[in-house]
Amino acid sequence: MLDTCNVIVTAAEELKSISIRLDNEFRKYGLTKVSNDDSEAVLNLKGHWINKIKLKSKGYAVKTTEIYINFSYPRFFHKDNVHLITTEQERQKVNLELLNLVKKFSGDYSLKMRNIKYLRIDVAHQFEDIFEDYNLVFALVYETFVKSLGKENKKSKKYTQIEE
Repeated sequence: MLDTCNVIVTAAEELKSISIRLDNEFRKYGLTKVSNDDSEAVLNLKGHWINKIKLKSKGYAVKTTEIYINFSYPRFFHKDNVHLITTEQERQKVNLELLNLVKKFSGDYSLKMRNIKYLRIDVAHQFEDIFEDYNLVFALVYETFVKSLGKENKKSKKYTQIEE
């Protein structure tokens, strides 16, 4: 079950041009804040399935910009993150829309899905609302720590803290 995600893509376009297109595309969700030296820009979105877009210029001589995007798979379909996505079709639908948005605001229509690299993916598991389930998770974590310490370390301070 997928929740939020961070990705990076490099576009063959200058940061300033991308930031202008970002403001046009996401006008009702927020405004891009560009650094004084035009080397970085950030757009924090409110009420959108994309949470944040950060731009980093690769330099003045090179017309490329790294685009970092933090987004929520569930909020693409719902207003919150309560109902996580569970199918490959849902993931593909979100990824396709993400790619189309990146192409549009970056101006780099040569981008493909393979150009988008994952930096972080939050994979969640929803438990039933039974307290014993949470207790079992803590018991598994405890057993894992105890086994990883080994018999020779059972008198150590770390073991004592875990046991308590």
